[in-house]
Amino acid sequence: MNWREIGILYRHELRSALRERTIVVNGILIPIFLYPVMLWGMFTAVTFVQGLNEGFTSRVVVEGQLPALNTELRDSLATLPDLRIEDDVAEPRAAIAEGRLDAIVTFSPAQGDVGGVEPHRIADADTKREIGELQYAADERQMADPEYRRELGHWIGSGALGDSWLKARIGQLAVTHLNLGEREGEKNSTLVSEAPVLELLSTPEDDRVARVEAGRAFERMALAAAAEGVAVHPISQILEVPDLKADLAGSVRIGDAAIQHLFRLGYVRHEEDHTPRWPVEEVLESR
Repeated sequence: MNWREIGILYRHELRSALRERTIVVNGILIPIFLYPVMLWGMFTAVTFVQGLNEGFTSRVVVEGQLPALNTELRDSLATLPDLRIEDDVAEPRAAIAEGRLDAIVTFSPAQGDVGGVEPHRIADADTKREIGELQYAADERQMADPEYRRELGHWIGSGALGDSWLKARIGQLAVTHLNLGEREGEKNSTLVSEAPVLELLSTPEDDRVARVEAGRAFERMALAAAAEGVAVHPISQILEVPDLKADLAGSVRIGDAAIQHLFRLGYVRHEEDHTPRWPVEEVLESR
């Protein structure tokens, strides 16, 4: 390889390119003048939007009769600088449609059970170990199903877990084409068996109403746990395999009650980043 000849050839091609007016204009002059203008425009747009949001106050109305336990929470809302509670809105839903109101806040009683939902706390080491074995079996069973892996890979690839684009795509390929049941089973089984506490929610019936009530109860428990600095980790694999769900009912001895939810409770290290939440329009259907 003769570097002198390469240099001569390179200079020749560079001079030839600079003789072309189109290359000079499109490759040099336009970027020099256009990029600063584009950056200025983007900065101006961002500043304008921030200026619009500065001082923006959300207008909300509190609906229904407040129980005594929620009065303090209502008062705390009133102290927020970016929120104004409206007390004289006759038809809140119509006001939202017309743009005169931003949200409706409804408080629910904090006391009493919710729709017959019964919580069961599991702290016994032997029972947790039995549930951990069921968790291992559920992971192996589910990950052996190509359709399940394909659906799980789709959601991982969509970024639902908060990963970067590249990491999400790599995870999608790995989950879709590799059977990771044994690895996932070992990991999740350990999480279950070594959890400080497991919590299980059951209902007398297993219909849509019971499932909604169980969901409401879980949300209240999760909020109460978060207020005390306790983390919540739902575990659904066992409940998605009918025979393993039946084995779980036998392990916790709840009789004929229907198991609706299972989750871990415990303390974790503080994390700055959190998994992003889905937009409301993705999970709520209006009719």
